Order: sequence, then structure tokens, then C-alpha cells
Amino acid sequence: MSYNPSEGPRQVYLDNGFVFLSSEGDDYLEVDSTYLYNNFEPYLSVGQNDYNALISFEQEQVAGSYFMMDASIQITWDEFLDRITSREAYCKLYKDSIYDQNIQNFLETNDTLLRIYLGEMKIDNTPIFSYSDATIDPELYLSYERFLENNPDSDYYDSVQGFVDLLKEQNFQYDEEAMASFYASVFE
Repeated sequence: MSYNPSEGPRQVYLDNGFVFLSSEGDDYLEVDSTYLYNNFEPYLSVGQNDYNALISFEQEQVAGSYFMMDASIQITWDEFLDRITSREAYCKLYKDSIYDQNIQNFLETNDTLLRIYLGEMKIDNTPIFSYSDATIDPELYLSYERFLENNPDSDYYDSVQGFVDLLKEQNFQYDEEAMASFYASVFE
């Protein structure tokens, strides 16, 4: 790591493979996967490069921020879904490989992302049901339909299909008891 005192420590980190992400007025230092991919691709395995490319894409989607800030999702529901499906594809592709830590990270994150996507984990400033009339967010519902159309082999297919079926049964309205029962059957 080179250091030029006139640049200051922040620039040194940026020049040497780290990125600062901001949330709630704080900066967080994380590995810059784009830097790793661009500078070390010839020296890393295909699996590690795939991982770096995926994380790099996610970091670039939000340009210096997290995908969720101030209890609000900063990307579209389809981009949110892409995170789930891309991570799942990586896990399936490398399931019997040396990338156990990458896979474990993705599986843990996907559990949280799926909980948010289906509304079990509530995000106050991005509710899946309207606060005014308790109906499902239309953009999110279209995302569910796209997921079901394009991902029939997904491990999450049955959960999303079950949620869509429940929404139809409830006339696309929030019903606390029905939702609690569904979430208990999927996430417990």
C-alpha cells in the first residue's frame, strides 16, 4: 500500500482496493470488489472472480451507498430480486467447491433478502403493503410474477408462489393473521 501524506488516508484506501459506503451519516470501509476484479482477475480462480464480479455489480448499483438506507430500499424491486437470484445461482454453481465462505455469506444474506422481499421483515420506509389502503405494492407484485415466470427451478420458487397465492386469496390486501401463518410456515 503506497502512502502520500498530501492525499490523506481516505484516498490511500480508495487507491488500494477499498471503497467507502455511506449510511445514516457514517462512512463504512469495505473491500472494493471492482478493484479486485479489475486488478487481480488473471491471478484469481474463476469462482473468486465470479464472486468479485457479482459483488462489484451490487456495489455499482448504489454508487457509494448501501442498497438500503434509513429503512428505505434504494434499488428497484427487480434489482432487489436480482440480488437474490444471482446469489442463488452462484451458490448452486459452486456448491461442491472451495468457496464455502462465499456460499455461506450468500445463503445468510439471501435468507434476510427473501424475508424483506416477502414482507416478513418490514422496512418502514419501503413497505410492501400501502399504509393507506393495505394493498400490495404493484411494482413488487409484478416483480413476484417475473420471478415466477423466469425462475421455476429456484429454491425460493415455492415460497414466492405461496405468497402470491395468499395475496390472491386475500384480494391483494394485508391480513395480519394470514401473513403471520404464512411466514411461520416458510421461515420457521
